[in-house]
Amino acid sequence: MDKKGLVIVLFTCVLILSLGMNYLILPVNAQPYYDAYFTSIKVTHGDNYIELINGGTAKVYDGQRVWVNLTFYNDNCGWPWGYLYTKIYQDGNLVGTSDERIVWLDTSDVDEWKYTTVYGPTTIHYKVEVWWESAGTHYLEDINEFDLKVIKLSVYNWSPSSLSVERGKTTASTWSVTFDNGGNDYMYSTSISVVDSAGLQISPMSQDLGDIIAGGTKSTTFSVTAPTTLAVNTYTVTFRIDFDDFRGISHSETKTASVDVSAPPIIPMDYTLFIIAAVIIVAGIIAVVSVLALRRRKEAPLPSPKEPTP
Repeated sequence: MDKKGLVIVLFTCVLILSLGMNYLILPVNAQPYYDAYFTSIKVTHGDNYIELINGGTAKVYDGQRVWVNLTFYNDNCGWPWGYLYTKIYQDGNLVGTSDERIVWLDTSDVDEWKYTTVYGPTTIHYKVEVWWESAGTHYLEDINEFDLKVIKLSVYNWSPSSLSVERGKTTASTWSVTFDNGGNDYMYSTSISVVDSAGLQISPMSQDLGDIIAGGTKSTTFSVTAPTTLAVNTYTVTFRIDFDDFRGISHSETKTASVDVSAPPIIPMDYTLFIIAAVIIVAGIIAVVSVLALRRRKEAPLPSPKEPTP
């Protein structure tokens, strides 16, 4: 037999063995069989990725695109190769099945599930599977599970106190505002600023509030006065709340609150004149009485001396 014939024979033997291995009936065993298995599960985490081969939780922000990178290894599926593919589930629902591909023994392959946009606040539970197809029969080989926490932060329960300020009064009124972190993660480096005072004098114009836990409440106060130039009216003050998410990306929301400006109390003119006249009259009476009393003392005759008794 020449070399060409030997090569044809060897190739035929390899092909027969390969087909035979793929048609073998596997021993009775509970799935998954682990003849192929995941070696890496990389998931978007903020602006980077996190390895979740041992489970865990990745975090992304609302509206962010996500990719899941699955690396799996063919340990003993077929010979010299096996037809492998993956499935991915979200909250128990099958959302994707990859194409089958040839994966040689003792080698790895990769499936990428990417550019899925997610919205929060929510947590999505993922399950991924690697399967082997052999002669029309599909065998589950490996399963892994992990969570994806979709972060969304918002200002919730904005509650400014009611406030009425007397125009021209120099003593400042205290104004409190309260709000909640309506998101499912920390608001980092939170601050509140007055961006439109509506002509009122407000102090301070900006305050740092620190970090606020998910569902947490934050309260703060401002000092408010109304200059004499303001008309009696209701004024709308605009605030801006700034905060960072876990990636360090800044967000802001604007909120408004109302302040009533009232006029100072006014004494009627006729009442004022009455008080002035009364004061003048009383002062005049006191002066006249004093002068008369002084004259009587000066005009009164001195008493005569008494004659001695015999």
